[in-house]
Amino acid sequence: KKEAARDTFAKLAKDFPKSPHAAESLINVGDYAYQEKKDYAAAAEAYDKSLQAGATDSLGESALHMLGWSLFNQNDFVNAGKRFAEQVTKYPQGKKLADGTFMAGESLFKQNQYEAALPQLEQASALELSSPLYRELALVHAAQSASQLKKWDLTLKLA
Repeated sequence: KKEAARDTFAKLAKDFPKSPHAAESLINVGDYAYQEKKDYAAAAEAYDKSLQAGATDSLGESALHMLGWSLFNQNDFVNAGKRFAEQVTKYPQGKKLADGTFMAGESLFKQNQYEAALPQLEQASALELSSPLYRELALVHAAQSASQLKKWDLTLKLA
């Protein structure tokens, strides 16, 4: 049933690319690839097409956020970080702001960019993240970043 739904959404987006529902259909295609198949490359392609099809507001925020996750899961931390940062910038009042802030910092941390990651991770740890594990990870990686930068007082404060 899920594959049939994915096929229907893909067909809708292909047959009616100017439809206001094309972007949402492509997000659904991306969600299927991401959640059901763990095919992060296919998911990233669908989320990117959704943005090109004009996904805005909560759909645009969702597409950027999931595009970031799809790239992150492919270990493309540079582009993942760019997408999470874009999400946070474009949708500062969005429902995924806290998680996007965390993942932008996490993407920088994964690139060993501790100076840039530290403020993002500190900020994220103070926000209401969707999972308590995200907060713990934000604090641990903020402390590790501070340690790498030899900011010992901050390291102790965060730990």
